[in-house]
Amino acid sequence: PEDDYKILFAVEKFAGVVDDLVDLYANGAERYEILRFIETATVKRDQLRKWLLPYGLRAEISGDFEDYLNSLVEEKIAQLLPELFKRVEVLVDAAMQEAAIKVAELVEQGFNDSIALAVENITIVSETHRDELIAAKNENLAAINALRLAVEEAKAEIGTFVANRIDEIMQVAAEYTWCGNEHERIQTDINSLGLAVESSELDVSELDNIEAQIHAAAVRNIDECYNEGVTHFREPNYHFGTWYFQYAERSFNSGYIEGYSDADGQRTGEFGAGNNTLRAEALAMAMRMYSVSVSGDGDVWYLPYIEGASNAGVNRDWDWTQPISRLEAAELFVDVMFASSESYASLPVNDTALVNFPDYNLLAGNLKAALFADLGIISGSGVTGNFDPYKYLPRSEFATVVDRQDSTFGLSEESTEGDVTLNTVLNLLLS
Repeated sequence: PEDDYKILFAVEKFAGVVDDLVDLYANGAERYEILRFIETATVKRDQLRKWLLPYGLRAEISGDFEDYLNSLVEEKIAQLLPELFKRVEVLVDAAMQEAAIKVAELVEQGFNDSIALAVENITIVSETHRDELIAAKNENLAAINALRLAVEEAKAEIGTFVANRIDEIMQVAAEYTWCGNEHERIQTDINSLGLAVESSELDVSELDNIEAQIHAAAVRNIDECYNEGVTHFREPNYHFGTWYFQYAERSFNSGYIEGYSDADGQRTGEFGAGNNTLRAEALAMAMRMYSVSVSGDGDVWYLPYIEGASNAGVNRDWDWTQPISRLEAAELFVDVMFASSESYASLPVNDTALVNFPDYNLLAGNLKAALFADLGIISGSGVTGNFDPYKYLPRSEFATVVDRQDSTFGLSEESTEGDVTLNTVLNLLLS
């Protein structure tokens, strides 16, 4: 839209970063300088992507050009950029656009923008379920929008308090992506409430019952989505609008995080978002991610990982059953990464990256922490922005660290990136 100066400004900024990138290569900059600079472009891309969401727009590489890029993966980025940006086009996914516009309207009317995250995260699920989910989401959002219009027209009759109560209830309904039978039940509740408002037959005392029904449906929906294979974890408050949902799902799809199992080794579906990540769990995830082999047997599940890590040159005198701290996690991941391939040794270490943390004095120039901070894999903690080196990592945050490594280095098929020489450029363009 030509009148949306915020988006135009973001496009200008992004284009400027690309021009600077070409200039860097033209002046003979080293590869590591390029990769670091591209991180800035990634921030611009993410901002632009967020602002394009209400219009249902996404950037993709057209046709079979992705295969062409992969065939040239060892070529210099400078030689690829002109072709790359010529072949990029903005595509419109009609169903996603429809949902995005409905979300934008609700957010404009005061709904929490977490409903946008619930729509965006539909793109993570398998194609088997995606079309059905987005169709259900569109039906859900259309009913909520219709109800809001009816409430607005009837506000003089029902009063502001009741109107706000209905908005609060609909906020919950909009935050969830409903699976299977739960979608039908929610639609019935929303449509019935809309008819009651329109016909002036609203029984205010029923609002508490409707709210209770929607909350109960939300609890059932967690199991419904899991049992249908739409999601891979089930525990309280785990749904499409949960902030760590995308990291947990992608890490599972990549084979890095499996969740908890019962005594027979069967998955329970529990992710354990609030539980601290154990050192043994962190080691297992790191070795899966960087393809470091396990070795030997053991009565305890993590002993083959410890032996495999030791054979690769990664040794720790740790109690592996204890939680891992943020600093320990950074050091362990870097050691496993370096042990997996000599190619990572060329990654630059910018120790000045640590000064961005208010508590950088606690890190004593730790170069492994500096590497992950510079790559944006570990960021500031909470409202303070501290590195918090001795703070334990809950599994929700750990999944974020795992996913960022996958995105940065293009480690799995789930990642939209390819080889480390090209991955971040592709990341600028693929949503």
